[in-house]
Amino acid sequence: MNDREDWHIHTIYSRDSISSPYRVVDNAVKKGLRKICITDHDTIKGGKIAAEYAFRKGLNIEVVPGAEIKTDRGEIVGLGLKEEIKSRKLEEVIKEIKNQGGKILIPHPYGSIRKTRRKYKLEEVAPHADYIELYNGRSFFINFRKKKIEEIAHKYNLKMVAGSDAHFVFEIGNVKYNQMYKGIIGFFITGVLNFIYPKSWRRI
Repeated sequence: MNDREDWHIHTIYSRDSISSPYRVVDNAVKKGLRKICITDHDTIKGGKIAAEYAFRKGLNIEVVPGAEIKTDRGEIVGLGLKEEIKSRKLEEVIKEIKNQGGKILIPHPYGSIRKTRRKYKLEEVAPHADYIELYNGRSFFINFRKKKIEEIAHKYNLKMVAGSDAHFVFEIGNVKYNQMYKGIIGFFITGVLNFIYPKSWRRI
């Protein structure tokens, strides 16, 4: 894993984030990151804006547009997307991502207490995937399954990456275990906002 890369970031185009694409890029550059992946929930709008902004400004950072798609059987991430993913059926989402030359990232494997995040078996998606998160800044239990993730990565030749899963700019670049406190704070803030604004704020 490269600590100057963050493979999982959200912007205001995710309903549970307040970070503009511009602030995300500027903050990533300020923190010395060289690559970020914008993975808003079910849309590539934030990623496209961020990538265009970085290009227009001539910033020394690679911005990859993507989306974290909530399928009928759990979440997967498409990277390098040019068009929105229309289907929500797992098998069709995989095809749509591949048909436009995109790459598949398996996010927060084993790392969530919310079982709705992944109903599929990793072995079902792994043969089609390109990357798997070995570290996720908001998945506090992922470290306990690190060995299993590494086994799957080696078996299916997946590149292991790290993502902050940032929903707030202070979380960007949180790709090390000694920084996980940032994810805990971000997760807590998300929960508070979800409680205060249940109709306009959606925790995903």
